[in-house]
Amino acid sequence: MREPSWLRGARRPAGAFVSGRRASKAALLPLTDAVHTHRRPAWLNEAGMHIGTTLDLRRTAEELAAFTVPELAYGCAVDLLESVLRFQEDDRFEGELGA
Repeated sequence: MREPSWLRGARRPAGAFVSGRRASKAALLPLTDAVHTHRRPAWLNEAGMHIGTTLDLRRTAEELAAFTVPELAYGCAVDLLESVLRFQEDDRFEGELGA
């Protein structure tokens, strides 16, 4: 059976002692990086499907925080300007676009 491509970097480097911390750390880091690199596109794809599902700004901020915390951080704060929260339909730009 063929090993996955992301697992190929998990071998013990030549010259490292087998039972020591240096050998295990040297083998673990490439594997950890490979797993994260392998999972990142799937995570970003899922983010695109779950964040910004409505035009409601508060809801989008909640979705962003809820999606970010378990995978990327222990906590999240989304700061919005008061002027953004007060945005009304009448405040839209009514000029010509382009030059």
